[in-house]
Amino acid sequence: MNQSLNPIEALGNIKSAYSNYVSSFQKFKNPTIKNWVDDKIKEGNLLYKGPYIQLGRRFEQGDSFDILISEKLLHPDTSFCFTLDTGNRSAVPLQLYKHQSDAIRSIIGGKNTIISTGTGSGKSFCFGVPVVSTCLEMLDKGIHGIKAIFTYPMNALANSQYDDFSARLHGSGLKIAIYTGDTPKTRGEAVENYKLRTGRDPYDSELLSREEIQKTPPDILITNYVMLEYILTRFEDRVLFPEEQRGVLKYLVLDEVHTYTGRQGADVAYLIRRLKQHTGTRESLLCIGTSATVHREEGEGADTAITEFASNLFGENFSPDAVIRERYLPHSHSSETLLPAEVLVTKDMLDNFEDTDEKVKGLVEALVGDKLPLENPSRSFMGEFLGKQRTAQFIETNLSESIYSLEELVKMYRTKVRPEASEEACWRELLGAFLAGIHTQVEFYGNLHPRMIPKIHTFFSQGREIKSCIMEKPSHLNDAGEVTCPLCASKGKKDRETFPLVFCRACGQEYYCVELLADGNIIPHELGDGSKEGNVVYLYPGILKVNKESIPDNWLTEKKGDIKASYNAHFEPWHSCTTMLY
Repeated sequence: MNQSLNPIEALGNIKSAYSNYVSSFQKFKNPTIKNWVDDKIKEGNLLYKGPYIQLGRRFEQGDSFDILISEKLLHPDTSFCFTLDTGNRSAVPLQLYKHQSDAIRSIIGGKNTIISTGTGSGKSFCFGVPVVSTCLEMLDKGIHGIKAIFTYPMNALANSQYDDFSARLHGSGLKIAIYTGDTPKTRGEAVENYKLRTGRDPYDSELLSREEIQKTPPDILITNYVMLEYILTRFEDRVLFPEEQRGVLKYLVLDEVHTYTGRQGADVAYLIRRLKQHTGTRESLLCIGTSATVHREEGEGADTAITEFASNLFGENFSPDAVIRERYLPHSHSSETLLPAEVLVTKDMLDNFEDTDEKVKGLVEALVGDKLPLENPSRSFMGEFLGKQRTAQFIETNLSESIYSLEELVKMYRTKVRPEASEEACWRELLGAFLAGIHTQVEFYGNLHPRMIPKIHTFFSQGREIKSCIMEKPSHLNDAGEVTCPLCASKGKKDRETFPLVFCRACGQEYYCVELLADGNIIPHELGDGSKEGNVVYLYPGILKVNKESIPDNWLTEKKGDIKASYNAHFEPWHSCTTMLY
């Protein structure tokens, strides 16, 4: 089967490959520990968690550029910068989503605005379109200087946005620059680095070096808050906001605004106030914040909390009606709820599924429990027909608003739809509906799209610390970071400590990692913690037979091959175990 057609199976292969990779270098000599780790991996609790699944939703369409320009909200040339083919000014303009055109109206209307929409919703266009429009208007009037500052918490985000905006502004007459710690000093150095990174010449919209930025400040400056602090304090950078350009700055955008909390939030709030003082923009600077995190909590109370936070951070008034959220298209469900009396989707259908009209038709017919009314139905006909099917309706209704693990989804489906069926049969029917939804189509605004766009999230980790209380054979294992042994506690021994285990990369032998105190007692040594109270030692669970082959050569005398006196102290008996200092 083509695994790209089945995201669940593809994810299973990724998990298996990762597990094999980890096991290639992590060995366990003790079979009890190996079996315990293998069971944990199979349960999905050690190396990865998930999958969790949700459905992508279609955004409601907003006003077009033609409408916004005809209402004189945008400069006529703005649409040439925001085309479907980035950088091609003669291409078709983007079709804006409802939340994008709402944000444009809010910002152009002079409102401080919070764009609280999800990842992939086009937040950069929400503020980028009105900013570019304003810059074009000021360019027509011959007004020079920095008109907008886009501030990102990480340089990777700043670089990504810079690459997109610089391509869109090519040929517009506007200038853009990114100013971070990585920005080269001279034009020659900058161009050389640029060509190595991109393989092409710079756009005419780009100022690449610090010298260029300082000599002729751009219309739009992309930076981070640390560099913005330097710009306001370093002598060579203060020229970016000369006295004769006071009041030119119109916009300040903070991306990922929810990250500016606590001490960092206080520092940024103070920085914003100094920026307004330095640029002469008190009570005139339009402030915009974006976040893909706070959008989950909706309602009047949530909007009030968001705007209070933003007002404190920016030092400007934010009204609750200036919080912009997504608007989604409803699912095209029929009043019918077709469902066969029993699950007809078979394992063979899923294992041998291919993206052919015949295979898709067979899957849809198994889901509805009847032949389709057309002999050779189109993908769009089958997509619309799925709107009548109970399983597809269940998936679209429940996964559009929430995220569930596959186990949770199967149990919920069994409870609500198929109480008489097994969980395995329920999963077959659900997976069949997912595959049918992915490979059939529905129409939105004159274009055909897949009926379902599932998003599958899985979280991978490097594994967790394994701990155990000290026993001859460590079987009281846990990976939850327990300070005391849970198994011993269940038997009344509530004060038995757990110790981290470390493993030899060559043979997989386990050792307890402990600290040997001056009074002879031992305490657990927390891995990764630089602080310690005693000598850190490996505690071997058993009698360690030491021979010359197992001792480093530089620990032995040259003539007799005996252990040097200075190293004798590194071998100390400890009950039925042996300690090895390192």
